[in-house]
Amino acid sequence: MAKPSIFSSNYRQEVKRKRNRRIALIIIIILIVTGGGLFIIKKSDIKSMIQSFKSHKSEVKESNESPKEASKDEKSEEKEEVADEKEENKKVDVTLPSNEQITLEIDKDNKILSIESNNSNLESILNNSSDKAVLYDTNEQTMALVDNTGNVTDITYKQYKSTKGSITTREGMLSSDSDFNWTRDPKFAGDNIIIYTSSVPWFKDELYLWKYDIATGEHNTLSVQGSSLFGGKNVSIDEYVEGKGLKVTVNNVTYYVDDTGKVSGE
Repeated sequence: MAKPSIFSSNYRQEVKRKRNRRIALIIIIILIVTGGGLFIIKKSDIKSMIQSFKSHKSEVKESNESPKEASKDEKSEEKEEVADEKEENKKVDVTLPSNEQITLEIDKDNKILSIESNNSNLESILNNSSDKAVLYDTNEQTMALVDNTGNVTDITYKQYKSTKGSITTREGMLSSDSDFNWTRDPKFAGDNIIIYTSSVPWFKDELYLWKYDIATGEHNTLSVQGSSLFGGKNVSIDEYVEGKGLKVTVNNVTYYVDDTGKVSGE
């Protein structure tokens, strides 16, 4: 661009126009630079906001999924525990001599945990080791012995033979007197001796202590102090006391029967 001549009549105006063009050019450059910077800043902010939104959305999704995953893990653990328990405990179906069905629940240590029956008159009594049980029918006054493998033995005292040879059967006695005490309240004295009460052999209003020996399969009356009979008007079989034996009370006196069937005073 040619410089204006100082001798020109329009010199001042041309200088002024040139200066104005420079100022305008500078302003345009400033505006372009400033506008571009603003555009860059705004674009950067938008990218940052989008990234932040995506990150937040991902965190929310993970947060929502975490409880579900934890819940699934907990349910899985619960199912495993139930499965383990089912594997440890087993059910054994047993048919009693009366042809009724019972179910034993056996744990991993082969101990009897429970006995299921539909007979409301059937009582179950476990021995100390929980590997055997007596199933006692309070109405029929029968006893069955069952072990932790499901083996069953009928241990009902079925008949009494007197010293003179006469025989009295359980069925005959109960058919004539349903309230007669043929076999009552059986309990274990240790693991292999079962103690119960009966009005046999005198068949009157008294109770005597009897024992059943699992090893020999025999029923006998308990003897004490040289007497072959041990009983009276007030007889009860109480709880088993560790170190002493099965507690029994005869005519208000306390005795203990050990796991051999021997009787001792308190």
